[in-house]
Formats: sequence, structure tokens, C-alpha cells
Amino acid sequence: MSDGVGPAASSGGRHSIPGARPRGVVRAVVAGVVAALLAGVGVSWVLTHRESVGSAAGGSGTGSTAGCLNPVEVRVATVTEYQAFVESLGRSFASTRGGGDGACAKVVVTSSPTLAPPAPTDVPPTVFIGSSPDLQDLRTKLASAALASPAPVVVGRTYTVVATPAADFAKNGWDAKTPSWAELSAAIVPPTGAPGTSVVMADPATSFASQAAMASLIATAQGNSTGQVNVAGMSAVNVELVVLGVGRAAGTPAKNQSDLLGRVAAVTSGSGAAKGTVAFLDELAVLGYNKAHPDQRLRAFYPGGTASGVDIAVMNVTGEKIPGPEQTMAAAFGGYLATANGRAALLAAGLRSTGTDTATMTADSGLSTTSPQQDRPLPNPAVRFALNLAWGMLQNPGRYLLVLDVSGSMKAKVPGTTKNKLQLAQEAAATGSAMMPPNGEIGFWEFSTKIDGKRDYIELVPMRKVSAVTEGRSQLELLQKALAALKPVDGTALYDTALAAYTQMVKTYRAGTANFIILVTDGKNEDPGSPTLAKTVANLRAASVSGNPVPIYTIGYGADADATALKAIATATGGEYYQALDPRDIGKVFFEALMPR
Repeated sequence: MSDGVGPAASSGGRHSIPGARPRGVVRAVVAGVVAALLAGVGVSWVLTHRESVGSAAGGSGTGSTAGCLNPVEVRVATVTEYQAFVESLGRSFASTRGGGDGACAKVVVTSSPTLAPPAPTDVPPTVFIGSSPDLQDLRTKLASAALASPAPVVVGRTYTVVATPAADFAKNGWDAKTPSWAELSAAIVPPTGAPGTSVVMADPATSFASQAAMASLIATAQGNSTGQVNVAGMSAVNVELVVLGVGRAAGTPAKNQSDLLGRVAAVTSGSGAAKGTVAFLDELAVLGYNKAHPDQRLRAFYPGGTASGVDIAVMNVTGEKIPGPEQTMAAAFGGYLATANGRAALLAAGLRSTGTDTATMTADSGLSTTSPQQDRPLPNPAVRFALNLAWGMLQNPGRYLLVLDVSGSMKAKVPGTTKNKLQLAQEAAATGSAMMPPNGEIGFWEFSTKIDGKRDYIELVPMRKVSAVTEGRSQLELLQKALAALKPVDGTALYDTALAAYTQMVKTYRAGTANFIILVTDGKNEDPGSPTLAKTVANLRAASVSGNPVPIYTIGYGADADATALKAIATATGGEYYQALDPRDIGKVFFEALMPR
């Protein structure tokens, strides 16, 4: 590919390849690698859960679905973690204030692990509800979908808590004294290595409560009294022990909020673990759970009197794609939350109107009647990325070959940054590889036309365990040294490189773990001596071995990547193709999409 670069778009799209092999635990590994390689980037999401929560006649603020022939739809998008809470608001709005001018409303709630602009073919939401920081970030990206929004309006605040069946307090002596984060860590990960307190948690990639709890435990292990994690210290032995220990205590994390609360119900109705069980939740989840399970209540606490709080906000959406009546009804929904009825609905759901408000925090609700003594900082983006990467790779580090395009176009500057595409990839891959557990295996190739005489690729780091030491250097040191030395040169040699990498991984296949390739390119095949695309696909299929799958996950990096070829290569090997039109905005959502669900 030439040195030029096409105009960047603000988002790309996820492309699932028909017939692709289910990945299972492979997702955690691929997620970590892709997120590490292309950190700081994002992609469109598909609304995954759709539930109508009712409609009612407007005007008078009362009515029923039966009396509403042509309701105006309010499409509310939120994260999975807040789905039940948002549905309760939708029901309240539809039943007490259907809108103005005689109109009635039908509120439809959709949820997904993360918030992102809708894909061009999706019917856009008219309202987003989520954390204030996430909505502020989303607002800057809506232009890519020809949408706009006023500033998010904060409607309340929730805090993370640690919750446990009341009987489990006594098992750990917590009935006499609320444990600190250090004491909680020692209960979950006993210094002796003996079984500790079990953990129920959602995936940190999709759960604010899990992220905040993990960050607090890691900061405690680092001796950081402020509660903020030092990312540079994430590889320290004591920190790794905490992450591994919590992972062992939790097992496979819950797939979603429903799964999470189902596991909590199983714990509260059974005898529980010998050392008790704790769940990483927020106040909204605890209040909702206790209302639904009055005979099996949870007791929530703030370790050491501290907790991480997040402001919940509402953001309306406007644009030519949204009819005027829908925009008006969405505005009515937002306005309703500022009324006395709306505020009552927010408080009833467990949201604080201010950080110190305790109107719904009663002993009967299972929540503390006093506010946290100190706000712990929210995990910043770097902490969230490092934590998600570590957690994902913990599930199954696998065996992977990173194949990176170093053609001349990779030196193109990325708008909005001071770096070029290759530099972003170098830095992120170096950071990500440092998070790999010692039992994982890594290899690394670079490719460009005739970069090694007649060959289009060079094996810079042979496949070895992360813990391997070669001539006095660890595998990670060798990988990071190779990454740092990369230089963009010549054109893209896609076809020969894909076939050679695939053939090598099939030949050296190791059973019992995930074997896969991540191939990143920003261009199209420019080697005139290589086979055609059709021949390359045929050769890939011919090189495959039944029962030894080696999927190639291809990533089109930028607007000029050959989507047709990358899709074909991914499909032929049972992998998937991903496109990121903006190199800054790919890794985050790729990570979330590929994590186990």
C-alpha cells in the first residue's frame, strides 16, 4: 500500500462472519490481544436486548395500553448493568405521564455491554441512560451516525457495594466490624493459600461494580491509600496474586445482570461456602434484589467506609433520522425525571439524588443508612483497559501468533494524536504483552513486500511460553525489543503472509488450548508475484487439519484496508473480520465484543 492514508471515520462496524467457529474461552485471549494491539479505539454496537415496558395515554398522566392506538415510541438505550433500573423508570413514565398534546408513550428499553453510536442501519435510540463519563464520551461520537445531543443531565448517583447474605457476616466476623479492603482481600485470597470467601461478580469488562471492586483490591495490594491503581505496577507479584485469587474465587464471571443476580439468589437460598460469599454490586442492584427476594435479603457494606460512586445521567438524541414526535416524547421523558413523580421513581429504584442522600437507604432495604465516608476514585480508562486485559487473559491465555503489517502506509499520522499507526500498535502491543500470564505462548511476525529477500514476512520472535528465557532474555523482553525496532517499509504482502502464518500454526498445533492468529493490516495485497485471492483461500482450506482449528482474526486498520480479502481469509479459517475506520477507536469495543458472554 502507498504511504497515503484515506480520511478517517469516527467509527467502524463489527462484522461477524457466517459459519465462524464458536470461540468460547478463546474470546478472552483474542480480546486481550486485540485490545492490547489497538488500545484506545471503538466500534458500533448492535442492540442486543429489546423489551417494551408499556404505554399509557398522555396528557392527564394516566391511562392504559388499551386506550392508546398510536403510541409514540421512546427508545431508551442503556448498559446491561442498568437495564432493570431503566425499565422501572420506563414503566413509571408510561403509567403516570405519557407525554403531551394527548399523545401516549411506549417506552422500549434496549441494552448492551457498552454504549456506542448506533450502526448506520439501526433505528437510533432517542434517549441514552448511563454513567455521566460514558455519555460525555458518547456525545462526541454521535456525529458519525448523523445524530446530535445536548449535554447529559445528571439525575442521581449510585455507589458500589460489597453484598453478602446476612449469615455470612458472622462467618468472617464482620458482624462486629465492617471489614476494610485489606481485610476483604485477605478473606478472598488468604495468605496461607487455603480456600477463602467465594465471589459472585459480573465480567469486569461490562460491569462498573466489578471494575471498581477489582481496582480497590489492586490498589490495596499496591499500598495505594488513595484508591487509584498504578498501572505500571500491575505486573507486581502481589497484584497478580490478587487478580488470580479473585478469579479463582469467582470462577467464570456472570454473563449479564440477570445471570449475576441468579447466582446471588442461589447463594442466599443455599448453605453457601465455608468462608461465606460476597458479591460485587451497586446500590441499585441490591435494592432491586432485596425487593424481589424479601426472605433472602442481602446485606451491603462499604469496605472501610469507602466506595466508588458514579453519576447516572440522561441524554436525549436528535437528528434527521428521528421524527419530530419522537424527539418531543424523548424530551418529555427526560423532563419527567425532573418532576416530583420522576424524582420519586428514581429514589424508589435506589438512586441517590445527591452523594449524601439516604432517603431510600434503610436497614430494611439492606443498604447502609449512612453514606460512604470517602469516595474512592473511579478507575480511569488506562486502569480499566489494564484490568480488563488481565482478567480476560486469566481465563485462558492460549497460544497466538501476532502478524503485523509494517508497510509504508503504517507511518501515516493518526489525526488527533501525535503518533502514527505503527507507533500506536507498537506501544499498545508492548503494554498488552506484559499482562500475559506465564503459561501463555506468544510469537510475532512482521510483513511487507519482499522484506526478507524473496519472502514477504520475517519471524521476529518464535513461538514460546511467556515464561521462557532465551540467551538470558525473557520472551516478553524479546517481543518488546522486536516491537520497538519496527520500521514502516514498502508495500503490503497480505496473501503469502496469511498462508505462511496459517501453515506454520497448523503444523505446530498444540491440543488443549486455543491456537489462533491475529493479522493486522491497513492495506491490500500489493505483491504481484503472490497467488490470487481465490487461490489463497483455496490454499488455506487445503492446509487445514480436521480437529485442529487455527482461526485467523483479521483486522482492517483504517479506511483503505481490503475488506473483501480480509473477510475471505477469516471465513476460510473459521475466524472473523473486523474493520476499524478510525485507528483511534477500535480496541475498546473489540475487547468487549470478544470477551466471553
